[in-house]
Amino acid sequence: MLNPKDGFHSRKNLKAVVENPILRHKLGKFLDQHFNWYNYERIVLTDDYLPYSFFFEGYMVQGTKTCGGVILHGEEDIQTAKYGIHT
Repeated sequence: MLNPKDGFHSRKNLKAVVENPILRHKLGKFLDQHFNWYNYERIVLTDDYLPYSFFFEGYMVQGTKTCGGVILHGEEDIQTAKYGIHT
């Protein structure tokens, strides 16, 4: 789960997700289920080039970092679209 040290450095994609109740719910649930990483100090999400998707950087306590994407697949049909994580 994202904590107060984490955050979005996003403008366009986060705004688009927040304005859509279905996507807002899907993203919130996805982040809660997939970002409860042990030994990570913080996670920062920024806009990805894909609509409704994000690039993330996870910073470990030891200083190492993990990067990847939180990508919405199937955005043509918001009802069935699903978020996936890619590293």
